[in-house]
Amino acid sequence: MKITAFLSALALALGLGSHAAAAADMEARYDVVRALGAENGVALACGYVDETRRMKRAMVDNLPKERALGLAFEESTNAAYLAFLKAGEPCPAETGFSGRVDAAIGNLQATFAESAE
Repeated sequence: MKITAFLSALALALGLGSHAAAAADMEARYDVVRALGAENGVALACGYVDETRRMKRAMVDNLPKERALGLAFEESTNAAYLAFLKAGEPCPAETGFSGRVDAAIGNLQATFAESAE
């Protein structure tokens, strides 16, 4: 009887652990999408059209077709765009900004390649 209770408790604990890991993985995916969206908001505010195209292409090429992911990108884009305009800061140099976009796209590709495995 004690062994059955122990095995049941162990199975429950293992199940909860895998659920927590899955939730953390999902949150990491959304964080990467939001980070790319934030860069997209700056690109839109600064008129860096080629960079916005690259980011949207990366989204289409690397993400599963889930509405929630697209919505997270759009919400982050809008928030970053408005925050950038409100701050009144000058636009970053396009070459340096392009490197930031490269890094954000690389994170997106790595994160979604891992979750596809």
